[in-house]
Amino acid sequence: MIVSAVEQRRTTLLRVARALFAHQRAFLEHGPGHLLPLRQEDLAGLLGVHRSTVSRATAGKYAWTPWGCFLLKHFFQAPAGASEGAARDDLCAVLGRLVAAEDALQPLSDEALVAAMESCGYQLARRTVTKYRSELGIPSSYRRRRFVA
Repeated sequence: MIVSAVEQRRTTLLRVARALFAHQRAFLEHGPGHLLPLRQEDLAGLLGVHRSTVSRATAGKYAWTPWGCFLLKHFFQAPAGASEGAARDDLCAVLGRLVAAEDALQPLSDEALVAAMESCGYQLARRTVTKYRSELGIPSSYRRRRFVA
């Protein structure tokens, strides 16, 4: 009975991992910044199992990818903002790069970041940009401003 249970667990994990990485193929081929939104519920529906089965199967499991070692939970990302094709972590990475590249004498306000994100093809509300900026530990434009001495 134990051998049967272990085999079932292995089979479930293999099915979940195959479906997960088939969906996240762009990440495997191109790396961070190419995650697609995917919820555990969606994968569970695709596999015909309960969401909790997917959650338990991926809990504490890692996958070695060409881009490093990641928790399987990392590959489940909710869609971010109005950009249905973009995962939350990817949008945060784009936002971080925009702030890192800004002029320290005239940092971008949250409204300007919304416009910059739009020019990159992502539609976000100002509140969402503010939330992501705060989560990344990036201060407001007022606090990022550098003054010439």
